[in-house]
Amino acid sequence: MTGAMGLEMPAQQPQLWATAAPPTPGPRPGGPAATGPNRGQAGPIAGNVAGFGQQLHRYLYRPECFASLDCPGFECGWRDGGCRVLAQALHLWLGAGALGLIVNGDAGAAGHVVYQVGRWLLDGDGVSTAPTLLRRWRTQEGVSRARLARFDPGSAAGIPTGAALEYSLAAQLQTRFDRGAVLRLLLPDIHLAGRPPRPQG
Repeated sequence: MTGAMGLEMPAQQPQLWATAAPPTPGPRPGGPAATGPNRGQAGPIAGNVAGFGQQLHRYLYRPECFASLDCPGFECGWRDGGCRVLAQALHLWLGAGALGLIVNGDAGAAGHVVYQVGRWLLDGDGVSTAPTLLRRWRTQEGVSRARLARFDPGSAAGIPTGAALEYSLAAQLQTRFDRGAVLRLLLPDIHLAGRPPRPQG
C-alpha cells in the first residue's frame, strides 16, 4: 500500500530481527510541493555513524519534528511512548531493516521499540550498537535485565502507534536526510559488494 509522498507501507509489521536484504532506492520527495527547511532538498549527513546519530537526535528534537507527537493520545516523547511511531517511521523511510523490542528479562513486558539497520539500532537517542543501547537502558532507565527481542505486535500492544503520525514523520526524515547516503553509511558492506574491484598495482 502506498502512503504519503510515495512511501510504501508494509503489509504487516516487520517480524525479522536480522539484517535485511540489500535495500532498493525509494522514491524521493521534491518539487514545489515539498516542505521543510530544505525545500525538498535533503541535507548533507555526517561522514561517520556517530556524527549521523547526533544529527538524527538533534533533528528529532527540533520543535517542528517533535511536535508531531503533540496530539491526543501522544503526549509523550521518543523514549516514553513515541518510540514505536519513530521506529515505524524509520521503516517507512529506510525500508532496509527491522523493528525490535527491548524487554526486561525472559518474560518481561516490552518497554521500548527500536529500529535495526545492519549492526546499528536507531531510536530517539540517535544511532547505537546493541551493547551501548542496552547499557543505557539498564543504567539510565532502570531496566536491570534489558535484552533485545524480536518485534511482537502483541507484546508491544501497550506502546502507542498511529499510521498518520508515522507517515508524517517519515516524510520529514526523507526531506531532511539523504536516504541513499544514510544507507551507505549504515550498510557499507552491502553497497561495497556491488562495486568493481580496484585495479592492482
